[in-house]
Amino acid sequence: MRMLAIYALIIFVPIMIIMAEIFRFFITSNEMKPNKLTKLFYSDDESFIKSWEIAKEKGMLMFNLKNVIFFTAWYGMMCFFIFSKDNYSIMYAHEHILLLVITIIIFGLISSISTWGVEHKRYIKLKEKTKNDNIKNLKE
Repeated sequence: MRMLAIYALIIFVPIMIIMAEIFRFFITSNEMKPNKLTKLFYSDDESFIKSWEIAKEKGMLMFNLKNVIFFTAWYGMMCFFIFSKDNYSIMYAHEHILLLVITIIIFGLISSISTWGVEHKRYIKLKEKTKNDNIKNLKE
C-alpha cells in the first residue's frame, strides 16, 4: 500500500505537467474553450492577468510563503511515505528530519522566487500585448 502511494505521488507531477501543456495547446489554438476543469491546469490570459494583479497586491512575501508551504507539504508527504516504508527507516528518520526539512524549505524558496519572476514576466508581456492591441484598435 505504501509503495502504491509513493508511485502515485511520483507519477502525479508529470501527469499534471503534461495535462497543463495539452490544455494550453488546445486553448491557445482555439480548439477548446476554457472551462472549470481546464482552469485547474491552465489559466488563459485574461484570468491570469486578474489573478496576478491580486497576487501583486498581496505581495511577494505572501506569494512565496504560500508556495513554500505547499512545496513543503507536498514533499513532506512524499518523504513520510518513503521513511515509513519499514520500521528500520522510521527508527533512523528522526536523525535526518532537520536536514530534510531545511533542504525542502530551501528548494521551496528557490522554486517560489523563480516562479514569481516567470509569472511577473508573463504578466508584463501580456499587459504590453493588450496595450498594443488597444492602440491598434484605436487607430482603426
